Amino acid sequence: MFQQAAATAASSFGSQTQWDLGTMLKLSGISRDVQQHLVRVYSTLSLCVLMAGATAIGASSVALNVNTQGWAGLVSFLATTVGAIWLHMEPLHHHTKRFAILMGIAAAMGVSLTALIDVAIEMDPSVLVMAFVTTATVFLCFTGSALLATRRQYLYLGAMLSSALSLMCLGSVLNIFFRSTMLLNLNLVRAFAFLSFILCRAVFHSPVSVVSWLQYGGLLVFCGYVVFDTQMIIEKASMGDKDSIRHALELFMDFISIFVRIVVILLQNSDKKKRSNDRDRR
Repeated sequence: MFQQAAATAASSFGSQTQWDLGTMLKLSGISRDVQQHLVRVYSTLSLCVLMAGATAIGASSVALNVNTQGWAGLVSFLATTVGAIWLHMEPLHHHTKRFAILMGIAAAMGVSLTALIDVAIEMDPSVLVMAFVTTATVFLCFTGSALLATRRQYLYLGAMLSSALSLMCLGSVLNIFFRSTMLLNLNLVRAFAFLSFILCRAVFHSPVSVVSWLQYGGLLVFCGYVVFDTQMIIEKASMGDKDSIRHALELFMDFISIFVRIVVILLQNSDKKKRSNDRDRR
């Protein structure tokens, strides 16, 4: 009797939970076929993150000098660029081939993170775990806000984010000629994760130890891109564009950009804390 009542209560609670979830998704205007598309997108995104992580760990275990790391970053950047162009040109029905290209892009991005990971391991290995957990949390929160928001609510962010990204790209170009530390803080653009090595060298060889507000501004830009890209994916899927591989690539670039920013900020904070402790001991 008691077991039957408990089963009835559990069934009622499960039905109520499913109804609430269904209501929220209905309010956000996401149809069932779009929901299924999002499941495929985020499943593919998870595989990309795993591939990049495994490649980064494997590459960091190989001892490379500074020059070799620089060349590895350049090669990985070229591979990422060529792979992205190839992926967009490849017909949609070549699903297996396009998936292999996507995994190649993820692996190249993982190689580009090797220098940053080496710096983090040398300074404070716990930063990597904290950065990944923080990135995943931030990514999920902003994704959830985009999924549960009214359709097209955040699409207006596109113009502002593009303007901010253009300023960051301009700062990267100007830094080539002026070598300004302030401009170097603008280096991190979405697809250029390989520049993390240059950024780290500038940070840890620079007399400026205070975290620039530009770092947090750049992080905010990429968080905004998570919201914008998520709603764009929903809109495209609603209009029949169900290219889950290309959509996963867009979100993967956002994830990597946020991760690299958070790692750099945490490393800067760790370095500042160590310097402060050293001064106190003296």
